[in-house]
Amino acid sequence: MGPRQTDDQPHNTCVADNPEIGADPERHSAFVTDGKFMGMENYMNLREDLGA
Repeated sequence: MGPRQTDDQPHNTCVADNPEIGADPERHSAFVTDGKFMGMENYMNLREDLGA
C-alpha cells in the first residue's frame, strides 16, 4: 500500500456499518450510485461499505 492509501485500491477502513443508509431511500441511492461510480462489482446488492 502506498503512503496514505494512495495505491488506487479499495481499503477496509473498519468504519462501523450505518443502518440508516439502508433505511433512508435517498442515502441508499447515493450509496449505490457511489458503488457504480467506483466500479464495484454487483453494486446493486452491496449491504456494507467495502472501503474507500
